[in-house]
Amino acid sequence: MTMLINVNNCGAHETGIYSPSAHQINIKLSEFDLFIYSSSLLLDIMDSDENLPTEIIQKLLWLRTLLKNLPSALPTPQRGEIPKYPFETFRPDAAHLQKTEDEVGAINEGFKSIFGWKTRTTGDGIIPIEERGKHGIGAVADLLERYLKKYKDSSGQPNAVLVKWVEDISTGCEKAIKKHGKEVSSMSEYLQ
Repeated sequence: MTMLINVNNCGAHETGIYSPSAHQINIKLSEFDLFIYSSSLLLDIMDSDENLPTEIIQKLLWLRTLLKNLPSALPTPQRGEIPKYPFETFRPDAAHLQKTEDEVGAINEGFKSIFGWKTRTTGDGIIPIEERGKHGIGAVADLLERYLKKYKDSSGQPNAVLVKWVEDISTGCEKAIKKHGKEVSSMSEYLQ
């Protein structure tokens, strides 16, 4: 089953209807996934902060969509098990804070240590996503949204380093989904 999601500039969405003024995402979902996805997506949109620019809300929505549709072939850490991507309990490391003297810098260093220091600069430069589940990688969108609301640049825009993490993790999720035979639109198609 392919589900069409159209996201307009207000963050509202409809399924299965194409509107030229909307953005379109195509992801193959089972009927159960569709129910779970639709229910949680609506809650995510309703919880979105109007203080974030529309483009950032859309990028976070895309990341949440990808995270909720990571392939079932990827392992899921069980409650009590330490996930590969511990974003549910993530806090900037004190040593990173001391080294960078900046919380965003410490967050950036923490993310680098989780995903691998050279992940974005070696090989294909795409962050590998090797696990799924709400207690690990699934918590990263909420975490990044919280930090994006907190840290702005001098012009009042969300911090570019944090936005880059949203984009890079989304690209990693896209690669994981495609690797396991699912279809997924690219972010550039989504934002057109």
